[in-house]
Amino acid sequence: ISQIIKNAATDASENQNDIKAGELVRRVTKAITDESNTSSQGSTKPSWKVVASQTIGKVIRVNTILWTVRVAKKALLLSQAMLVSMIQKSPKFIIKDNWEIWAEAHSTA
Repeated sequence: ISQIIKNAATDASENQNDIKAGELVRRVTKAITDESNTSSQGSTKPSWKVVASQTIGKVIRVNTILWTVRVAKKALLLSQAMLVSMIQKSPKFIIKDNWEIWAEAHSTA
């Protein structure tokens, strides 16, 4: 199977003008913006989806998203730890039993 794929890729790269052989190369090498410029209606304006994804991609990177998730998790753990500490230090007659059970379960978080 791998040999068939290699042969097809070689044929496609050698015969880029051939419709069947060149299709693989066009699919692999053609950018999204190039495909959006040749829509079925013949307009040269890219789709709003392409424009939106490019704009958001310029502003928000993957590293930014991952950093935000990590910070949110840390903030959640910190707030839980502070709440557990407050519940454990509060007088028992102020705190409900359900809260004490919750604080006991989350005391190792």
